[in-house]
Amino acid sequence: VTGLQAAFAIFLAICQVPTGYFADKYGRKRAMQIGAAITFVAEIIYAFGNSFNSFLLGELLIALGLSFIGGADVALLSDTLKSINAQEAFSRIRGRAIARLQIVSALCAAASGYLTVAIGFKGVFLLAALGPFIMFCYASKLVEVRIPKTETDAKRKTGFWRLVMQELWTNRYVRWLILLGACIQAFNQP
Repeated sequence: VTGLQAAFAIFLAICQVPTGYFADKYGRKRAMQIGAAITFVAEIIYAFGNSFNSFLLGELLIALGLSFIGGADVALLSDTLKSINAQEAFSRIRGRAIARLQIVSALCAAASGYLTVAIGFKGVFLLAALGPFIMFCYASKLVEVRIPKTETDAKRKTGFWRLVMQELWTNRYVRWLILLGACIQAFNQP
């Protein structure tokens, strides 16, 4: 289990930059839909998996799906609030969303033991697949606001990515910090 969680955390860290770039280039809504679809498939793989490799594939797909969703949802909210000149509401809305997520997670954790006895592991994973399915349907209904990009924004973004890539290739401490962060994340999974 620890090996699976370590693979999840490392792959999640690796996928953050490319999936964030995808969301910036092709749209946050599309990134959220892709992330939900991948996570749905991962839950199905978990439900029918019976080997370490199938569970590893499930973990890697969940990491990929979550990396598509993570950041895209926050950026979509931020862009929407910016478009209606209501940026000050961001912390309140985001805070409430996180609180609701924590409450639902706690309720699911409490119910999971009873559900596992009642419907088995396969049933629990199939039931868990409902979450990404609902998210996909919800994300399909979202309207993405287009914030006009300026030439300065493009130059700044290009410079930023050049700096990130340079640091990743030349600074071994940055690479070790990323690996350390992924390992810490892996050991902090429930």
